[in-house]
Amino acid sequence: MARCTLAVEAPFSLEITVLVLRRLPSNIVDRWEDGTYTRVLDVGPVGVDPYVVRVRQLDDHTLEVSADGRPEEAIPSLRSLLGLDVDPARLAEAIEAEPRLRVVYERVAGLRPPRFPSLFETIGMTIPFQQVSLAAGQSIANRVVERFGRSRGDSWLFPLPEAIAAALPDELRACGLSEAKSRTLQTAAEMILDGRLAEADLLGLSSVELIERLDAMPGIGPWTAGVIALRGLGRLDVFPRGDVGARRLLAQLLGLPAPLTESEESALLDRLGPTRGFVYFLGLAASRLDVV
Repeated sequence: MARCTLAVEAPFSLEITVLVLRRLPSNIVDRWEDGTYTRVLDVGPVGVDPYVVRVRQLDDHTLEVSADGRPEEAIPSLRSLLGLDVDPARLAEAIEAEPRLRVVYERVAGLRPPRFPSLFETIGMTIPFQQVSLAAGQSIANRVVERFGRSRGDSWLFPLPEAIAAALPDELRACGLSEAKSRTLQTAAEMILDGRLAEADLLGLSSVELIERLDAMPGIGPWTAGVIALRGLGRLDVFPRGDVGARRLLAQLLGLPAPLTESEESALLDRLGPTRGFVYFLGLAASRLDVV
């Protein structure tokens, strides 16, 4: 297996960043074991099969990347996946805007805002989580991956839109998706395949325009649109709104006893400004590490 190194700017914690990327240990696409992050990436030349990439942290400034293909080809995808191109100073801005977050921030030092590697995977890893628990959403997502994705040993590549667009509705429902969620996922796959939904087009939109565009898609509400913008397109000025659980978590981060009201949430997010999306990841990391 070939290896190369990837320089990172401190502070950076591969473990905490991957914890937030994968949400739960049951995630079969993004795997973490014995200090190593493993994922299948489709990063080689056209016609070359996806290959397994492994990453481990050597020190504060260095990651080791190994692969059963060419590891250097995976570097651009890994930089995006692991939030390595986000200046740590930007993350500190959120703490300066709301000092009550500092205690939690210090306990998850090295967190960077991760992203999914493609627009379709972002949608596919968001739809199953609508209005269900994290555990239930991850279980459904895993079944979709196992039924329609591709495996490389004990690692999995998220399904391509072609596979979901060609699926029978009963096959999707057998994975645990409702009829509405199955339709939403298939519609998104079809729109990506025929060019109606292109990541290149979305990149040119302001965050407000982006949320409006995504919200207009069938089965995509404001919360889902916000998650796609943040976790798929790296819009750190977007915080997914409309989630009572998120308001409760925000209150915990601030040391408050009850969930924030909608107006309190809006006031906080206005203060956080262009880094408000980082607080979403901060809350997820804090809840996964049980530090709130």
